[in-house]
Amino acid sequence: MTKSDMLDLTLKCALGIILLTISIISLIANIIVATPVFSFVIAKDKSSIYVLAAVNIIHDFIQMMITITYLAPGIITDSYIFSDSRESALPKFFGTIFVICWNVGNATQILTAINRVSVIFYRQTNFFSKRNLMLVYIPIVIISIIKVYISQYIFPCCSFIIDQGVYSYSFVYKNDTPNYMDSSEMPLNIVTSLTTFICYSLIFKHIRESRKTIETTLGSSEQKMRRNREFTYALQFSFISFPYTFGWILFRLFPLMIQGRGIEWYYVTAVANTCNCSGNAFIYLVSNAEVKKYLKEKGPVFSFVVAKDKSSIYVLAAVNIIHDVTQLLIVIVYLAPSIIADSHLFSGDRESELPKFFGTIFVICWNVGNITQILTAINRVTVIFYRQTTFFTKRNLILIYIPIVIISIIKVYISQYIFPCCSFIIDQSVYSCSFVYKNNTTNYMDISEMPLNIVTSLTTIICYSLIFKHIRVTRKTIATSFESTDQKMRRNREFSYALQFFFISIPYALSWIFFRIFPLIVQGKSVEWYYIIAVAYICNCTTNAFIYLVSNAEVKKQIREKGICCVAGKQSLLMIVSASGSSVVPKSNPGTTFASPT
Repeated sequence: MTKSDMLDLTLKCALGIILLTISIISLIANIIVATPVFSFVIAKDKSSIYVLAAVNIIHDFIQMMITITYLAPGIITDSYIFSDSRESALPKFFGTIFVICWNVGNATQILTAINRVSVIFYRQTNFFSKRNLMLVYIPIVIISIIKVYISQYIFPCCSFIIDQGVYSYSFVYKNDTPNYMDSSEMPLNIVTSLTTFICYSLIFKHIRESRKTIETTLGSSEQKMRRNREFTYALQFSFISFPYTFGWILFRLFPLMIQGRGIEWYYVTAVANTCNCSGNAFIYLVSNAEVKKYLKEKGPVFSFVVAKDKSSIYVLAAVNIIHDVTQLLIVIVYLAPSIIADSHLFSGDRESELPKFFGTIFVICWNVGNITQILTAINRVTVIFYRQTTFFTKRNLILIYIPIVIISIIKVYISQYIFPCCSFIIDQSVYSCSFVYKNNTTNYMDISEMPLNIVTSLTTIICYSLIFKHIRVTRKTIATSFESTDQKMRRNREFSYALQFFFISIPYALSWIFFRIFPLIVQGKSVEWYYIIAVAYICNCTTNAFIYLVSNAEVKKQIREKGICCVAGKQSLLMIVSASGSSVVPKSNPGTTFASPT
């Protein structure tokens, strides 16, 4: 392999990791928004627009799952995963699902635009009721499935596929056979974009003209609020339509502009589609007052991130939730099934790209977790010892995490894909994780990880030791001081936070220590003992949640008040757990770094 080929593969892998990261963020945003939106679909007092939003979330979620599970890993590994070539059945199957979702999305764009015009211009809400919209979607979905199936599997040309070869999507052409798939898709795309453009142009013009009228009318304030809310819905959905239009236009323009040169530019199409799939979620998170209010009231941890009266410690907790969920998904999706099947699933052996890819994601999460441990310990010291809260504000913590995540991705990528040794992999043969050693080559990955692990554990030990000593000294002082009740409660709460995060740090330390001690103790004999490493790692990923559920008064109160509805009879109490109040709990322990026998 030439140096140029190596550079191309490195660039392709980097682009794949970036696409995967963006897609995971998009998926998380859609999951967060899903709970309030689906609850609004059922609620009688909420707009029928949430039916359209719910459909958007469903097809966005499916498209993002295709990117996360197939397209991005294919780009990273430079292969058509689980298939021999681009003309195999799997790229075509995922392409079929993708286009069905795209067609339903087209219909949603059109229905949304027409809905806004009918409500704002003619104040007609009878047709676009929730029941009618659901009935409209039944034939839309059926027709989309039939139409796409005929185009993909019955017509002679040309199949739409998920194609890592062009970093996004493409057609499989057959000589000079007409492209029936594109012939059926192009008119629908054009009609959709024209409809949204015309409808939202009319609405924006109407908004400008009606603002003065609204301000001078004698109508009730409730009517004005309702009308302004309809305008807001229109603005939100118009912004959602932009990435959709860019997505399908770029898909058709790039083949004409590039013509085989600089094929990496096709990557922009995949990014545009990812933005399209996340636009709905992010706009609801940022600008929809009802969704933000719901999340603030119902979400035990993520609501505390946005609540002004809650500690900034919940930013750290939210970050831990994200990387814990990611690491546990790796166990659920790949490690556990591989152990059960006694094979490196979807790959030839332990040195294949897929175990290495999951190992890369794992270590990135671990590194972010390391920094979270350090930040949490230092945060507790500054708050308890020096009562300083000005630096560790929510805004500052979020700004700190941006470079942390970027540096972690770059650092791990260099260690995994550029340095000659030794890749960190998810390895079912040792029931956990390991390094892929190469003769006597230096293990650069371990050299970069070990100091960070040691610094993290030492920092937490020193900080929490100081805190516990301080707690013993100050308990009597607090009991006899003239501090107000509120001050004492606040101080005790900070002590409680420190204790919680201390207990969370224990399984973290055990995880990375076991990872390095076991190869020395076991030395290839009774490899089943490595299983304890995986268990320690899972405990590391769940301790945060259980600690918050058991000992955090704010989280327990939020779940009790917002997540459970109590209906009392004379002698009985019926407790109904609300689906929207399920326990999303925070944590502060990073993932795990596991090493294998040499």
